[in-house]
Amino acid sequence: MERPARPRRRLRRRRGATAGNKEKENQIPAAALANCAPPLRLAVERLSGAHGGAKPRWMNLDSQVNSLEAVAILHAACKAQATPSLVTLSLRYCALPAAGANGQDGADGQDGGGGSDDALDALVELIKTNVNLETLYLQGTVHEAWKDALTEVWHARGALHSIRNNGQTFFRKVDLAYLRDRASYVPAKFIRPKKSKKAPKKGKKKK
Repeated sequence: MERPARPRRRLRRRRGATAGNKEKENQIPAAALANCAPPLRLAVERLSGAHGGAKPRWMNLDSQVNSLEAVAILHAACKAQATPSLVTLSLRYCALPAAGANGQDGADGQDGGGGSDDALDALVELIKTNVNLETLYLQGTVHEAWKDALTEVWHARGALHSIRNNGQTFFRKVDLAYLRDRASYVPAKFIRPKKSKKAPKKGKKKK
């Protein structure tokens, strides 16, 4: 008597394989992460989900991102997310490289309002990656020569754009669902009922 053929096991596709590959491609070297300031290191770990819980929607990294390497590490952490989670990001008073008179990075940072093209490109890519970003604070970080490029990339997504504080604070609205039906986002007590149109009263004709 022949033994029945053993059923072939169906190979199951591993869940999250695409996300895993994305994280692997944008994996940050441990040595580079170790050289980061502690607040930036913690921010990267939170973005990657190392501490569990929900991914952060807002992040304050004032004075913590002070080199091209630091911007690149933050960018890699955001890019590794399946869906970028940041809605608000503060990068105020970050001493990013400034351009010298010949267009190269100046060691002393005295550039008369210019800025390193590499640093500008890094910021632009960071904004492009964070597609859900609606508020960005760059006070004390932005060089005068960067403002046009940052304004252009900021307006490339979303609506209701607003740039304040002399081109250093950026606002926009990416989640536009509430614009389509604002009544559903407003508490009922603030919605005035529409007045129904009453038929005009028929008056008596004068003799």
